[in-house]
Amino acid sequence: MKLNPKKLRLKGWSDEDIQHAIEILERAEEKKHPAHFFLDKIVFIIALLLAVMGNLFIAVRVIPLLMTLNDAYLSLILILIGFAFGSLFALLIHDIEKLSFGHHLIASIVMPLTAVITMFLIVQITNGLSSIEGFQYHNPWLTGIIYAIAFLIPYVVYLAAVKKK
Repeated sequence: MKLNPKKLRLKGWSDEDIQHAIEILERAEEKKHPAHFFLDKIVFIIALLLAVMGNLFIAVRVIPLLMTLNDAYLSLILILIGFAFGSLFALLIHDIEKLSFGHHLIASIVMPLTAVITMFLIVQITNGLSSIEGFQYHNPWLTGIIYAIAFLIPYVVYLAAVKKK
């Protein structure tokens, strides 16, 4: 848990009280059982795996849209879906207390790559069906990048907010 001294001062806390509270939290952090740190890492790995599986699930569920919608409508829907799923992922990451820079680096590399690759593959498969009359052809790279950017926006906003504090 992190304390914000500015907010505490606005609430009427003295500098001594703020420093005392920070010291108590630091001592509590040092006394945590090693299994707690291990569990934080496991929760992070599970969150990443859930996000990867979620991206795959979403990509498969988008197949009917890929077959019927033109690029403009598909892009709009992918932005909405990516933003919604990215918000869930950012919320999940936010709830894990102690994440290092490395954890955030891993998440910021793995998630966009997963989103682009998954969407690329699904669009390629769907484009293979485009020889059937009425099916739409879509650029797999553009579709994957649009979805990945929409997915990452909430996470980037979260990281900016954390850095601002």
